[in-house]
Amino acid sequence: MTMRRQTIVILAAALVMVGCAWLSVAEYDPALAHGVAGLQKKVDTFLAGLGECAGTPEGEYDRHASFYAEARQELAGLGQLARVQPGNDLTVRSLDSLAENLDQLEAMHRAGITSADEVALIAGLFDTQFRMLLELENAKKTEEQ
Repeated sequence: MTMRRQTIVILAAALVMVGCAWLSVAEYDPALAHGVAGLQKKVDTFLAGLGECAGTPEGEYDRHASFYAEARQELAGLGQLARVQPGNDLTVRSLDSLAENLDQLEAMHRAGITSADEVALIAGLFDTQFRMLLELENAKKTEEQ
């Protein structure tokens, strides 16, 4: 087989695999997208408030422990919604990653977050994750049209 022919065969195989992978993407779920957007707003609001009181007694972990339990519960519910649909692996992994980062944030908060700059950096990272997840969910909606 010539080099050119091998390249064409490899490209064709790659296109078939990508095409099949695309077919297995889950359908758009408005409840999931709405839940992710709501959680993003809750996390943004929390981090904005934490940025204002970082390094003060009002910013100490004990005063905010309930936020982590609530956010974890919402993430678990969103994970259950995502796991119901076949082809939702990327969404599930994204939600699992958010949960891991929430755990890391909680550990940092327990240890003591002392500056608004530190919170702003964390907020930017969470914002990026949420935006990527919402883009993924919105892409599913676009594909259905």
